[in-house]
Amino acid sequence: MKNILITGGTSGVGYASAKQLITDDTHLIIVGRNEAKGAHAVRTLGDANVSFIAADLGTNQGITYLADVVKQRFTKLDGVILAAGAVTNDVRENRQINFRTHYDLVMALKPMLTRSRILLVTGNPKAIQLLPINEQQNSPIARAGWVLTHKTLLMIYLSELLRDEQIIVNSFFPGEVKSNLMPYTQTLVNTEVPVVKYLMNDSDLAHVTGTFFDDKGKKIVLNSNKYNFERAKAIVTNVIQ
Repeated sequence: MKNILITGGTSGVGYASAKQLITDDTHLIIVGRNEAKGAHAVRTLGDANVSFIAADLGTNQGITYLADVVKQRFTKLDGVILAAGAVTNDVRENRQINFRTHYDLVMALKPMLTRSRILLVTGNPKAIQLLPINEQQNSPIARAGWVLTHKTLLMIYLSELLRDEQIIVNSFFPGEVKSNLMPYTQTLVNTEVPVVKYLMNDSDLAHVTGTFFDDKGKKIVLNSNKYNFERAKAIVTNVIQ
């Protein structure tokens, strides 16, 4: 039985990803803050192969609690989808909720992740290619740009950091998916993320790490002058400190 953990799994991209991964030999661990949403997700996805853990990943206590519960209930994780996120109002919230949470959770679960796959949900490839990498976060648009570029750097950093443990780390654009994240995403009609099944399970990707994929499963070649390990290491280390 495979065990796959999905943060932000009660709605939006996280829930859409969960729908793609339901099989008889896969157990999904859905993580979210809302107990009622969690119970609804378990019922609709199928009680037998789905469990829910309530945790606020925007806090250090929430991350520690989640890691402790997962370690108590399971001996190994075969996959992690980092889909949790939020529109934030300031720099501290943005760094904590949309960046630091992902890093801290992976580090807390690292002993359970050998030979697993980690997928980091990110944004439109064109935006990631074109946006500059800087620390400016003085507007909602600047904060959104910061998240896209820094998540890409985080993916590159973790892929190298965890390579010796044979932990695959990639990022992907799920497409435009209906969610409660922003007003415009609430008007979208798409609720499917078929690419996640390919990225999580396909044998051809068993050794592919540090790669950004679009919503069709196509590899996006990043500008190596902008996105490289040395730059990723410097920036990620600065943010997490």
